[in-house]
Amino acid sequence: MSSIPKIDPTSTAAWQALDSHFQTIKDRHLVDLFQAEASRVEANSITAGPLYLDYSKNRIDGQTKQLLLQLADEVGLKQAIEAQFTGENINETEDRAVGHTQLRNFEEMPKAVKKTLTQMKRF
Repeated sequence: MSSIPKIDPTSTAAWQALDSHFQTIKDRHLVDLFQAEASRVEANSITAGPLYLDYSKNRIDGQTKQLLLQLADEVGLKQAIEAQFTGENINETEDRAVGHTQLRNFEEMPKAVKKTLTQMKRF
């Protein structure tokens, strides 16, 4: 069985840095953040297809984002995502791969998934 990293995020250097960073920005007002950064909405929003996510109205800045990326690196998030998408056996309670990505793979959908979806549609 493959395994995803089991790292307590609160034990990482990035977590400690985020906590320290939070102490310095926790009292900053959003008005001040918007005044300091004219392109705040563009810098703190993303579009994926029809989905638009604007997180500019949160008390974060460029350093916050860098520290969050550092945390993702330290806990092995990229490896965990890769393990999920490549079908590695990471569901430890059922000793199998997780099926989330299989439900979206219409090109090469496993027979068991196709059968279950057909049963669900018929139901």
